[in-house]
Amino acid sequence: MAIIHEYRASGPLTTTLLAVVALDDAVAVIAFAIAFGICQPLVSGAGGISFYQMLGVPFLHIAEAIAIGILFGFALIYIAKLAKTPDLLLVIVFGMIMLCDGVAELLGISAILANMVAGFIVMNKARKREMFLVVERIENVIYA
Repeated sequence: MAIIHEYRASGPLTTTLLAVVALDDAVAVIAFAIAFGICQPLVSGAGGISFYQMLGVPFLHIAEAIAIGILFGFALIYIAKLAKTPDLLLVIVFGMIMLCDGVAELLGISAILANMVAGFIVMNKARKREMFLVVERIENVIYA
């Protein structure tokens, strides 16, 4: 992402590449959650492993992460409208990211997936792109 901004790459190839990378990341996180849910009871040596424990629980955690992401995505869109300055908007964006991460960790679900879904919601539903512009100002610090 930083390279795309640095070289100001744009066009159909860049757009397609970003979509494929985001989809690949989401599939990897979901596949890991499913594999972890299957392997954890087997490795722990717990007797009487049910089908629900192996597949139901991971799918429930994935659904919860998606729901939390949707909730925080729409909340961020609503709260960001109240920001009067770019600095306040930056604080709101990072605060919501950290809050989403904290709630996901508290519930024992994937914080990465929850934040990915929140970002997806914001990217596709927000009318203004100001949230991304304020984060782009400091993205070099994040990547460092």
